[in-house]
Amino acid sequence: MSAQTPPLILFSYDTSPYGQKIHLLLTAAGLSYSELTQPPVLPRPDLKALSITYRRIPLLAIGRDVYADSSAILAAILNKLGASQKIETSAADPAYEVWGNETFRSVLPLLPPQATQSEAFVKDRESIFPIIAKAEVLKSLEPIALAELKSRLKTVEEVFLASGPYIGGQKLSMADVHVVWVLRWVLQGML
Repeated sequence: MSAQTPPLILFSYDTSPYGQKIHLLLTAAGLSYSELTQPPVLPRPDLKALSITYRRIPLLAIGRDVYADSSAILAAILNKLGASQKIETSAADPAYEVWGNETFRSVLPLLPPQATQSEAFVKDRESIFPIIAKAEVLKSLEPIALAELKSRLKTVEEVFLASGPYIGGQKLSMADVHVVWVLRWVLQGML
């Protein structure tokens, strides 16, 4: 971290899918940061002590500024912290971002059973993802979600990585960040 870069603190938890995406971008950009692990569900005493009532994770503090939306966090890392100078960006990045977000929604039924067995977790997430509250529906959708995951992995392997080890060639780009986070998250959860 340069002398001009304010301290960076990522508020997240280990299995937070979007927290993993932010972690991936910070690491890829070579930015030093601290991580303050939060509980997966409310209450979050660290955030409450800062008078932050936003319930979603991750959050990123850049000095005294706190970014609470994943899109705002990505933009701040790229623009305010200069990561766009270190990681290639392109006009296709929004399409890859949509691809990653759609993949996330399609693989939710593959959540490990222990994730949906916690009553506190289910109650906390059901307003965002109502399907999580319906364990029997999730279970019935597993074969479809697994087929979707296989299809998306095939697309990554045969289409996105056709030109090299990274999307579009030989260098890590924002497209890679938008695609890899969700695959990494779901595969880690399945192991």
